[in-house]
Amino acid sequence: MYQDKLRYIAADPNIKLTVLLPERYLEGSKVVSASLGDGSYDVITLPTVCGEQGLQNRFWYKGLSNTLKAVNPDIIHAEEEPESLVTAQLIFNCRKLKKRPKFVGFTWRNMTFPLEAKSSWNWKSLLLSTVQRYSLNKHDMIIGGSHLSEKYIRASGFRGPMRLIPQYGVNPEVYFPISRNITSANGSVDSEKFTIGFVGRILEMKGLHVLVNAMTRLPSDCELVILGSGEFLSNIQNLVSELKLTSRVKFKSGIPARDVPEVMRMFDVLCIPSLTSSLWREQFGRVIIEAMACGTPVVGSSSGEIPYVIGDAGLVCMENDVDALADALNKLYVDSDLRNSMRLKGIQRVEANYTNQIIAQQILEVYQTLTEKL
Repeated sequence: MYQDKLRYIAADPNIKLTVLLPERYLEGSKVVSASLGDGSYDVITLPTVCGEQGLQNRFWYKGLSNTLKAVNPDIIHAEEEPESLVTAQLIFNCRKLKKRPKFVGFTWRNMTFPLEAKSSWNWKSLLLSTVQRYSLNKHDMIIGGSHLSEKYIRASGFRGPMRLIPQYGVNPEVYFPISRNITSANGSVDSEKFTIGFVGRILEMKGLHVLVNAMTRLPSDCELVILGSGEFLSNIQNLVSELKLTSRVKFKSGIPARDVPEVMRMFDVLCIPSLTSSLWREQFGRVIIEAMACGTPVVGSSSGEIPYVIGDAGLVCMENDVDALADALNKLYVDSDLRNSMRLKGIQRVEANYTNQIIAQQILEVYQTLTEKL
């Protein structure tokens, strides 16, 4: 996913791209080694402190100063939050270089920082607030991944320029619609049932319990396929049993990432029923653009960035509202024309806004703007 975006950036004849990565880092529940790419750009890996512990915003590199001196960059683009320790480390070291590079950061922020739900005396809040005060206005540009990012970054005191660009898109060679009769009344593949899909981590904030409850209000030939795992899995399995939905709800886990697009194409609709809490709001919903690229209609909640990503290419309902979610799913169940319209709009929306090539081009425009000021 990220490598696809990097390849497009590196393909620009005016760019020499060097990617800095931790030697090893925690991905999911496993510590993995950094990918060295495909040779279209340079990759440097460094050992880290806390990089293998999965401590978000709280790792830093060993040997960074010498690496920056050797690379001597014109631009440093850190896909890290302003309060991240490694952001502060990069800024500190790049300001010691003879030629100070422009510094571009990234944020998904869509809530007040520090989180109002946490005590201002919480040590993590104190640490990250201190780091942000140091680093924030040393950015030459901040890219926000959310429509709400600018609001909350400005509230923290940032005075520089910002751009709205998602951190990642889709590869249309991997996520693409299948060849099928677009006017088909069923719209699913190898299934006589209307298949609703959920793909992602099974956590309480993802709202899967709302979707399971909505199933009780849908016709009996509607089935739910849950693709994923997580700490809330047993709660959802218990709820399915309590509601006597075991014959209509299927759990699938351990499916390789390469097979996920094929599974998505078998859904009649993908649902993302995320819930806002005092600590979290949906930042993007990558499965939305993946499903739309596959020609699968999407129904999402009103949490965070979901309505902006879906746009007019799907249906959005009030979060944590079982009846509203059931009504939206039922609209797609009964109306094949609506399903077909959503399929086409979703494909067009991804092609216009969310491919890795388009996102890379937007990032290159940021670089061009900054290099004009060198």
